Amino acid sequence: MQLEEAGLVAANSFPGKRGNQKICAITKNSLNIDFKDIFEQISSEKLSIPVGSFNKYSVEPCCGVANKDKIIGLPDNPKYFSSPERYEAGIVWFREGWVEYNIPSYLFSKKNIKELKISLELCSEFPFYKNDFISDIYFHLNNNLIGIYESPGDFGDRKGTLTPEWWNMGTEYGLLVTISINHLGTYINKNKVSNTNLETLKENFKDDLNFRISSPKDSKNPGGINIFGKTFGDYEQDIIVEVIYE
Repeated sequence: MQLEEAGLVAANSFPGKRGNQKICAITKNSLNIDFKDIFEQISSEKLSIPVGSFNKYSVEPCCGVANKDKIIGLPDNPKYFSSPERYEAGIVWFREGWVEYNIPSYLFSKKNIKELKISLELCSEFPFYKNDFISDIYFHLNNNLIGIYESPGDFGDRKGTLTPEWWNMGTEYGLLVTISINHLGTYINKNKVSNTNLETLKENFKDDLNFRISSPKDSKNPGGINIFGKTFGDYEQDIIVEVIYE
């Protein structure tokens, strides 16, 4: 029926031994589908933010920064979070506090925005590791709390797919967390976590956005954070920001 309506098939009915029979014939020898107009309507832009490129921080031990070759400075000394070597970091961890990243405003100035997505690999922070150690991880854009993710543990029961062989600090990998903000609200891994939507954030798009990841000591589950970059954990990526335009 649908092929007939589309003009691709012609069908005729003829008397048969047991009622009518329908004979179908193809009316077209070829079919070309042009997706150009569809893809022109939806476009996106992606940006990879290194996990060590935070521009502000306030952290408490246990804490540290490491690249694929070594721990930067001394573990449990927040002063090394200011080291220029942090830009090459593959993992950042802290038991309490926050780090803040800059999302440039040019991502928001081109077209109408349909969705803002941020994905990163995370887990809780426990001395060495503890697979069932829950931590509440807060996400802010500027001063807006956009959602809270409950990390189920600090994972070290196996070697991370990308984690260097020399690493012996316990934590090995995290889980991929995807934050999505659209016109309806904010979602973490497809579950709605707040009513903060694109309209709420619209005024902030004029300037760079400050993306803060925090573990407050007064949360229900104060369990710290490990943030994995492309040389640690299971996912070969840093913090990926994607803006989808209408």
